[in-house]
Amino acid sequence: MQLDNYEYQSEFARRFLAQGREEGREVGRVEALASAILEVLEARGLSIGDAVPVRVTTCGDVQQQRAWVKAAATVATVASLFG
Repeated sequence: MQLDNYEYQSEFARRFLAQGREEGREVGRVEALASAILEVLEARGLSIGDAVPVRVTTCGDVQQQRAWVKAAATVATVASLFG
């Protein structure tokens, strides 16, 4: 039985399938931004230590992560990224 292209008939099922997809997209955004922050800091030669990856990857606020990505390009120290 092939279910890859199955379309749910009920509005209830379609609504929860769409909700699950959006939640998955949000998780993907958070992971991509966290990775970008760490990559920029690393590319700039800034020492990130052990605490920075934890703080960046556990932050679920997309707006905060976007601000960190922009700041990571110009900060003098990693500490000033969060300050």
